[in-house]
Amino acid sequence: MSTMVFSLILLPTLRGNADCFEVKTNDRLSLERLQLLIDKVLDHLVEKDISRLMIHWQGGEAMTLLPSWFARAQALIAAAAAARRCTVSHGFQTNMIGYSQNWNPVIREMFDNSVSTSLDYPNLY
Repeated sequence: MSTMVFSLILLPTLRGNADCFEVKTNDRLSLERLQLLIDKVLDHLVEKDISRLMIHWQGGEAMTLLPSWFARAQALIAAAAAARRCTVSHGFQTNMIGYSQNWNPVIREMFDNSVSTSLDYPNLY
């Protein structure tokens, strides 16, 4: 397979946890819908002879979902990728407001101990 990398930006929630311009909603990507999405994306990659997928997780605010949701998401993505002989890596963009030590296993295992964050200063919102 090709050494090309296909990048995918996923917003599993539009929910925010800061007073900003983000959409205020409780909608979120279900694991069932994620499975359908990942299957379609990976099937497309196999068809195009691409073996590497990079998923950039953003939001709303991704940390408004539970660490357990991300652990289950990682497991289903890893299984789907292994079945197609693809590799998947993950990036994480968060404002860190929802961070606690409960996130450490997910950050270590899914995101390779790497988190991206930003600070909008001065932000009137």
